[in-house]
Amino acid sequence: MRQLATGPTPNWGNCNRKKDRTMVRFSSVHRFFAVLWTEPLNTSPACHCALKVKLAAGSNFPGQYYIWCHAHHYHYTFMPGVAPNAISAPTSHSSTTTFIHTVAMFMRSVEASTREAKLARAQELADEAKEEADYQAALAASLSHSPPHNNTHSSPSDFASTSHITSSHFASSSCITSSSHVASSSRVASSRSGPLSLVRFTPSPPAPPPSTSTKAPKHTIHLRSEWMRGYEDKTSQLLKKRGQAQGDMALLHKFFIMFWRQDGAPPEVLSVQVLQGWPTWTLAQCPKTLEKLGTEVLDVYNIPSRHWVQVDASWPHSVSTNTHLLFRCRNVKCLDFDKELATIMRKNTHLRTNMPGDRSSV
Repeated sequence: MRQLATGPTPNWGNCNRKKDRTMVRFSSVHRFFAVLWTEPLNTSPACHCALKVKLAAGSNFPGQYYIWCHAHHYHYTFMPGVAPNAISAPTSHSSTTTFIHTVAMFMRSVEASTREAKLARAQELADEAKEEADYQAALAASLSHSPPHNNTHSSPSDFASTSHITSSHFASSSCITSSSHVASSSRVASSRSGPLSLVRFTPSPPAPPPSTSTKAPKHTIHLRSEWMRGYEDKTSQLLKKRGQAQGDMALLHKFFIMFWRQDGAPPEVLSVQVLQGWPTWTLAQCPKTLEKLGTEVLDVYNIPSRHWVQVDASWPHSVSTNTHLLFRCRNVKCLDFDKELATIMRKNTHLRTNMPGDRSSV
């Protein structure tokens, strides 16, 4: 496509170049026109002088070829990517005239082919109109010979002859109609068989055969036998599981009591099971444990504060599984208390739940 020139627009009215302007008519069906303006690549449109093709080093189009006419102030820049050998040589007026002549010959051939197509179409329409007129005339002629009217007072022999004439009349009219239609369709098919014979229809590829799966199905029966079993009473199993759960809870809800009864005596260790209120426990809710201790006035050791605290039987204690509560009678000196305290405070090392203990034991 031609790129716009950067210089001033030349006066095209002063250029007497009628051969360079060609009006082309492509088709009467589409009814539109196109104007082809043929112009040499390296000549000025004002003076028709051959100009030297130069390579632009800067400006707005660096790296593109251009021509410049100083006399008429004409400037034209070529499209990028144009080969220099194709535009370096001056183009003479004779080559331009030859190109215009070639374009004109091509346009004349296009017009001739369009004219031939129009004539063929007009001939086809005339043939169809003639066939229609012949058909209408034959139909009118067949209808003009109307069948004789039936007389109700005629004899049976007259009725038979009349019926024969009527049937032959309609048969002849239908034969004329069908023959005219067949002739018309045959003419149209023969007129159109030429272009259609040039078209090659490729047959559609055959459909692939249905694939057969070789994998066996996972489920071969409708329902398993477990779905078809009879009713079974499982209330006893629930009670058994409930008892098992209670036993498991009993193993978890327990702790130990270490009790110093008198001075210089080793401590007594008691096991206590909490049935209600876990993890809170009071001495009053275990009469058997209170009976073993023998008194309600006791001192309990508070491990966080490192003090002995005087409590009664209704004092609540927070316990956990396998932990120890340290009790003593009032003002009793506990034998090996520090050793026992260190023993119950030691925890097993574990990489996940006792990371501080792991570091301290190393």
